[in-house]
Amino acid sequence: MKKWLVLLVALVLSLFIAVNSYLVFSEDSNVAKTKIVKQSFVAEEEDIRQEIEKPSYLAPREIVTLYVNDEEAIEQWLIQEGDTVYAGDELVLLETERIDGQVDAWIAEQSALETQRERIEDTVAMLQEERSNAESEESVNSSLSQLAEELNLEFNVKMDQRGSYAQAIAEAERELASIDRQLNMLDYQIDQSYVRPAIVSPISGVVAHVDRHSNRPTIDIYSEAADLVTYVTEEEWEDLMLGNDVLITYDEFEERGEGTLDRLDTIPAKASSTLELFEKAFDDEQIQNLYEVRVDPLGTVEETPYGKRYDIALIGQEATDSVVVPLDYIEREATNEGVVYVLNEEGIPTKEMIAIDFILEDDAITMSLAEGEVVLKDALDLTRVGMPLRMTWPEREAWKTFGWKNYVKYLIE
Repeated sequence: MKKWLVLLVALVLSLFIAVNSYLVFSEDSNVAKTKIVKQSFVAEEEDIRQEIEKPSYLAPREIVTLYVNDEEAIEQWLIQEGDTVYAGDELVLLETERIDGQVDAWIAEQSALETQRERIEDTVAMLQEERSNAESEESVNSSLSQLAEELNLEFNVKMDQRGSYAQAIAEAERELASIDRQLNMLDYQIDQSYVRPAIVSPISGVVAHVDRHSNRPTIDIYSEAADLVTYVTEEEWEDLMLGNDVLITYDEFEERGEGTLDRLDTIPAKASSTLELFEKAFDDEQIQNLYEVRVDPLGTVEETPYGKRYDIALIGQEATDSVVVPLDYIEREATNEGVVYVLNEEGIPTKEMIAIDFILEDDAITMSLAEGEVVLKDALDLTRVGMPLRMTWPEREAWKTFGWKNYVKYLIE
């Protein structure tokens, strides 16, 4: 009898425990539960700066190609490859009786440049008017997209979704400055031809190449001013803006200076000696659709020899007093926003919408979280959570100095 009574009591107790366990721990239970969440972090505000590290190579800021319309018009070559020349120096003396054909070629080039200049001036005026009339960021983007095709026909200006009227105008004004230099030199060439027929240098620099024997002899001159040239992918291009700072490493001792992002090409780079050097730095990696970037070193690097390598860091997006959140902590709602789980004062995880300013590799940068907030991973359906104790062991010297009697006192208390 006692045996069956013990079995019955044991069975009833087991059923009681099982039923209550189900009611408490099942997914449908309404009983508040506390679970240990091991993956979490405490938000810390910091200044974030994106640095895109690249090899760069010293290259002339400008390459000017001069030509003679007819080889037989040349009386005497005054320069050879490697010579240093200054703006206004004579490079080639021309036959007086053959100068008319050369002057005609210069006048035709002058006319074409003036026409191009007028079109670009009209484009700049249109851009400035559109910018002043734009009432919102949406209308800015809409206006730019309508102008994009026309601008690209005139010169290489990419109209991106950041609504950068300033960038487009800056590129246009750079092109205008180049045209003005060419027109001034052509005016000088034409006037000079009636006094002393000669080809003169429009810039100061180095004679890089002379082709003396073709039907149309040419002279290439590298400007004395130099830039650092590198290349970026399309994704990296989107993070850069003209005028951004650039960190330049001068030598093996990691001594650094600063330059300025001076040019962002908007069409994929064509084959060149600089691009070849860049690709060799990445061994066998296949890199497609690279865009040329030019950095003004602001006089902080030696301007020779061309092709010398400098490691640089292009400064992309920046944010102050921001929090770094791993992407796998975020439930993305859109490209620039998402939801994270944050502990409230009662220890209950709550949903909080955050704005994503930008993304660096596997992390999102946001200003939506405050210093000290506890962010949880995979906290969906949790009503109350517990955090694991973070044990910090004292240094050996510290616990030896503290003494065993003090440890005993705290244990008893």
